[in-house]
Amino acid sequence: MSIHVCKCKHKGKVEYHLRYPGMTEQQAQELANDINAGCLGPRPTLPKQDTTHIENRLDEIMNELANTQPIAMKLTAEALPLTYEVSFSKNYSSQARTLPAVNGYFKETGWHIEGEICEDYYKWINDFNAFHPIHGRVTGDFESLVKASSKEAYEQFLKDHPYDEWDYGDI
Repeated sequence: MSIHVCKCKHKGKVEYHLRYPGMTEQQAQELANDINAGCLGPRPTLPKQDTTHIENRLDEIMNELANTQPIAMKLTAEALPLTYEVSFSKNYSSQARTLPAVNGYFKETGWHIEGEICEDYYKWINDFNAFHPIHGRVTGDFESLVKASSKEAYEQFLKDHPYDEWDYGDI
């Protein structure tokens, strides 16, 4: 079965019709009804909705969880064995290799980071504990030793939260 377009004149005007060779009158009429009803046209799409309020609420929930359930998160993180280690040494005595001074849950990366914020003109974190539900656990100090649940966890943490290098002598 195929459908053909036919050109004809009706009351002096050119018109185009569809021919349905091989179809019964009932089949042709059902197809015409579907066409006229718009059933064969493009499917309607839902308008794009603003999901900002959903994303904001998700942020609120994740921050609430991070702040109200640190024990559960800590127990989960501490259950992961630290099988990968990286040792660091300083290139000069006052070299600093630290994380920015921000604790909590990071929506963009999925990491939850805890550490004591140090302050002396500048703010930073030396010793830290970080946990990601997919990548695992990373803990330590970038000036001496960092341990991770895997090499992949360590590399992903560094990619998502690189350390800052600076000089303690500058403060």
